Amino acid sequence: MQKIFIFIFCLFPLSISAQHSIVVDLKTTDSLAFRGSRVITWLAPDSVGLYHVPADIESYKIKEHSFSPELPPLRIFYGITGAGKRQVIFDTDFDGDLKGEYVYTFDGDIKSNQKQREDSTMRAIPAVKIRYPGMKQEILLKPVIFNRVANYNTVQDSIWHLFVESNYDRTAKLTVLGKSYQLFAQGQVAEPRYNSLFEFFIVPEHDQSLISNNDNNPPYKLREKIAVDGIQFVIDSVSPYLERAWISYRGITDTVYGVREGEYAENITGSTIEDTPIDLQALRGQYVLIDFWGSWCNPCIELIPEIRELHATYKDKGLVILSIGVDTRDNFGKMREIIKREQMDWLHVFSAFGDPAALNVRYNVSCFPTSIILDKQGKIVYRGCGLQDFPHVKQKLEELLVTKLIRTP
Repeated sequence: MQKIFIFIFCLFPLSISAQHSIVVDLKTTDSLAFRGSRVITWLAPDSVGLYHVPADIESYKIKEHSFSPELPPLRIFYGITGAGKRQVIFDTDFDGDLKGEYVYTFDGDIKSNQKQREDSTMRAIPAVKIRYPGMKQEILLKPVIFNRVANYNTVQDSIWHLFVESNYDRTAKLTVLGKSYQLFAQGQVAEPRYNSLFEFFIVPEHDQSLISNNDNNPPYKLREKIAVDGIQFVIDSVSPYLERAWISYRGITDTVYGVREGEYAENITGSTIEDTPIDLQALRGQYVLIDFWGSWCNPCIELIPEIRELHATYKDKGLVILSIGVDTRDNFGKMREIIKREQMDWLHVFSAFGDPAALNVRYNVSCFPTSIILDKQGKIVYRGCGLQDFPHVKQKLEELLVTKLIRTP
């Protein structure tokens, strides 16, 4: 994928004010580089008529997707063919006619699409360009129709599930204190609350490894401290379509608190589901495995026996397991039933969906299950996502709790 860089040389002396800001002009890339930030689109019953519906469609639904009150709704056709394939069509010219529009076709069996297949499929399909009436800038859209995590009541429910990606990608180059960095940014279509919809990476100029896996190294949000090589940045704001970003230099530090590998873990305080006090920093001196899960998440439930085995193997060797149940408040009872039934006799904390201060929000968790390992000093030494990554979690724990102990005099 071709990247376009803007060279911006901004040298900050060590004595500069921590609030000094620069304005960075960002340039668009030629495709959707990131795989995250999916806008969920609930499919409504048939309510909007479209012309030239494909002839081989057995059943279909239509959704009017609104990106903002100022823009007309976009009509999305979603159908199932006689052969069991799924088709997605965007009405890109807003004329109610599907003739001449690009047709996305996917397999119908959602359970057969594992992560590797999903990722390769999503990278291969093109993004559709949407130009809203009166808008100069085009918007890139892609359908994302697979969902391995959600626990559906029926197979038919899973077949109708749909996400839509509506992202801008931007990139630029900047120099701070004599060091060159690349800024990668992604944002969704402008909305009244657009400031919350942008994500960023700042990485050394010749090292893109930090953005190779969004799950293990989640992107940064606006006004969140970004630390690279001990230099701290904050992206204070962006323009609605991400043409510009305002960045502040916040100084140099050896200790960075955050939610990514190499950072000291943000503290977790409060109470467990059994109303006992919890303080993550008080667990220093022990290794900690933080497990983000949900009662609605099939892979999370499937992973419980392996976590239970880790607990039995390492609980007397310095490992503490903290499971954070991310769920609706209505499902709190269901979560407790699973904990009791599966004999999950370790620490548990509840994190409510929709709460802006919830632990899954603070820890930037968008993939379930997510596993985070802390060393004895409270530093994050591994962050992984999903069933396919859990062997690496086990390997890291064995390295810390077995191999390292054997090598220690």
